[in-house]
Amino acid sequence: MARRARTKGYNLPYLKDPEGLLARAFGVTRTPQVCVLDRDRVLRYRGRVVDARDPARVRRRDLQEAVDDLLAHREVRVPETDAFGCSIVG
Repeated sequence: MARRARTKGYNLPYLKDPEGLLARAFGVTRTPQVCVLDRDRVLRYRGRVVDARDPARVRRRDLQEAVDDLLAHREVRVPETDAFGCSIVG
């Protein structure tokens, strides 16, 4: 994943959590699953990036909506969504 982040030029830090301590602290159970913190580092969104694996079927961009809410100084309308992907609970 770190290589993909570099290759794609993602404009965000990539965090390594080999023991899963941070993932457990935030309640992350799947990959990919994202967490969004506000400026005070309070968890405001946890869940999926979009609502479908197939890009052609995406109807909701959950992560984008959460970030947009925070940037507009609103409460995140949907603070948690069900992520889908590989389980990291073990």
